[in-house]
Amino acid sequence: MKILGTIVRSPIFQTVVFMILVIAWYTGGGKTTVKDDTLRLDVTDVDGNRVTLDDERFQDKVILVNIFGTWCPPCQQEVPHLIALQNKYQDQGLEIVAVSFEGQTPYDLNQLLDFLKRFKESKGINYTVTTGADSADVPDAIPDIENFKGFPTNIYIGRDKKVRKVTRGFSEGDEVSMAKIIESLLAEPSSE
Repeated sequence: MKILGTIVRSPIFQTVVFMILVIAWYTGGGKTTVKDDTLRLDVTDVDGNRVTLDDERFQDKVILVNIFGTWCPPCQQEVPHLIALQNKYQDQGLEIVAVSFEGQTPYDLNQLLDFLKRFKESKGINYTVTTGADSADVPDAIPDIENFKGFPTNIYIGRDKKVRKVTRGFSEGDEVSMAKIIESLLAEPSSE
């Protein structure tokens, strides 16, 4: 019993248990999904325009909805790859829509849009950037999302407007699998 007490009190044991609990929390409870495989989105872009996936510009397109925050390191790391994907596949029918969630503090919409517009310009972003509200409101802003787990989250939508895949997180190398998902969706026949 004395040995067990010594092990439990050791910093290494406590660190390992803490990491296991963090991993279990982060990965537990299932994956982020979208109800009925159909995503409804109604957000505001950096120019103050309403954006919905029913907009004509999204008809017969493959859409990647990127849920991110400018405060999120993996989200920042993902931006250059999203720019490259938009450059490479836009002419084949890809549209990327980024939905920003900037924290839990009260905000003025005009100030937030101005902040996001400066962020978009400073990074050279070539895709649509919108705001969804604060990070506590992801399910409120995008009610079709179930079991939202974290940032960034990417929702891949086929030309038929059905959600095909949802991924969470980003680390270097993920851009390869992102491109493969996009290529497979672009290869599907047009819905028209």
